[in-house]
Amino acid sequence: MENTLEKRILNGIDARRNDIVKFLQDLVRIPSTAGDEGQIQKFIASSLQDMLPKVDVWEPNINELKLHPAYSPVEQQDYRGRPVVVGILKGKGGGKSIVLNGHIDVVPPGPASAWKHSPWSGDVEEGKLFGRGASDMKGGFAAFVMAVKCLLEEEIQLNGDVIIESVIDEEQGGNGTLACILRGYKADAGIVGEPTNLEVHLAHSGSTWFKVKIEGKAAHGGLRYEGVSAIEKAIQIHDALLRLEARRKRSAIHPLFKAYPNPVPLNIGTIKGGVWPSTVPEECVMKGRIGYLPNEMISSVRRQLEDCIKQTAKKDAWMRRHQPKVEWLGLWEASEIAPGHELAKLFKTTYKKVLKRKPRVGASPWGTDMRLLVNYARIPTLLFGPGEMRQAHSVNEWVRIQDVIKATKIIALTLIEWCGYQD
Repeated sequence: MENTLEKRILNGIDARRNDIVKFLQDLVRIPSTAGDEGQIQKFIASSLQDMLPKVDVWEPNINELKLHPAYSPVEQQDYRGRPVVVGILKGKGGGKSIVLNGHIDVVPPGPASAWKHSPWSGDVEEGKLFGRGASDMKGGFAAFVMAVKCLLEEEIQLNGDVIIESVIDEEQGGNGTLACILRGYKADAGIVGEPTNLEVHLAHSGSTWFKVKIEGKAAHGGLRYEGVSAIEKAIQIHDALLRLEARRKRSAIHPLFKAYPNPVPLNIGTIKGGVWPSTVPEECVMKGRIGYLPNEMISSVRRQLEDCIKQTAKKDAWMRRHQPKVEWLGLWEASEIAPGHELAKLFKTTYKKVLKRKPRVGASPWGTDMRLLVNYARIPTLLFGPGEMRQAHSVNEWVRIQDVIKATKIIALTLIEWCGYQD
């Protein structure tokens, strides 16, 4: 690609800075908590229809989704009023295709009084744009759309197809992206615009949720010694699981996760036990999640947790006779792309052209929709977007405007090189 064309694209994005900021503000100002994405998807569909010849809008069929092994159970009975939106830019032919995937649902902002700016304000202060979803991940989605729009307005025709996916329900498990897969959308590669702080993430960890039910024996609190406290037994299990976490922290190793002090955290999120203050609790239920890495087998990780609980129970006379019961509740799979994949290598090149330095390459410590594209659609995919990871789900969430501009430039140059072009 001629240097003059690169400069034209980069200068064109700089010239559209105000348009990019306004588009992101429009996205942030439309509340789109998981379950209430209808209004923002209508706005996105209209925006894509203004720039692309084909836009697909449909409400996922929950019964179809339930038949797929990657389906994430959700409370709602259907997806009425919650469409998925996909914009398709057909290439001229002869080039490679790419999916640009972004979730448009966000987590609840919590009390507005805790925010300096309104959660839906899109206010700009000191180069930062504030609002729920600014980082996670409306900033990344804005970069996708505006990169494609800039190429179109500069009259650069791509040879390969570009598929922009605006998906729902990621925060509850990923059924929006699964709906795209079941719809038949495929490509030679993919990018998910999660907030990576402009790092290039070639992997993300997985996690599996569990429930442990511990049995006790009820008795009046005045005769506590005649009962067996399920809560006290649960404390033994809890302490053993923390020791398991410490062992796994030392043994679970992956080169892309070196930046994290603990790449495989085990978290007990809820503990519920007992029914009355003066009654010895006869049952205690703990729920939690255990993380795992792409180079681990989920069956092995689950077996480690089950064995940990069994070995702990063996050391206690009561639990030997009343074994704690483990139930697995769900799974977000880990996934990765090979560091030597051509998309990963190309992305590093375009990154350096824009920012004049090599990117930091790593991994994300939580689940993303990348796993669905990689593990089920067989689309080699990486994670890249503006926004600091710690801003995700936080009060006073923000994204640096300059990082959104940088991401837009990197995506635009990547599309040119990956898909091929005609100027």
